[in-house]
This record gives sequence, structure tokens and C-alpha cells, in this order.
Amino acid sequence: LFGSEGGPDRVRELIALYQDALRTAPASGARPGSRAALMTAGFCHEDPRVAAERGTELVGWYIE
Repeated sequence: LFGSEGGPDRVRELIALYQDALRTAPASGARPGSRAALMTAGFCHEDPRVAAERGTELVGWYIE
């Protein structure tokens, strides 16, 4: 499960890292699945300014 913070370039980097780890993992024992998921957050409000300010605050809280 990847978070979307950092933007598309960071997500691509993390997925590539994960896929590389899958390729180089030892063949013995349980192996993780090859599928990945992306999580993102959203905040809606009728006033775009409030949505941007409050959404930024909530994402900041989550990252902390």
C-alpha cells in the first residue's frame, strides 16, 4: 500500500522499488503478492479556499 504524498514521481519510485524487491526476493518461504495499492485522501467543501486550507491541514496531520 503506497501513499500518494510526494506526487506521481515518488509513487513511481516506490512501486519500482517494490517490484525490484519482488524480483530479488529469495524463492523459499512465503512470497508477498505482486499487486500494489495506492491510497490518497480528499476533502470536499463548497468553498474551494476552505477545501484547500483544511485539506492541506489534514494531509499534514496524516503525514506527521
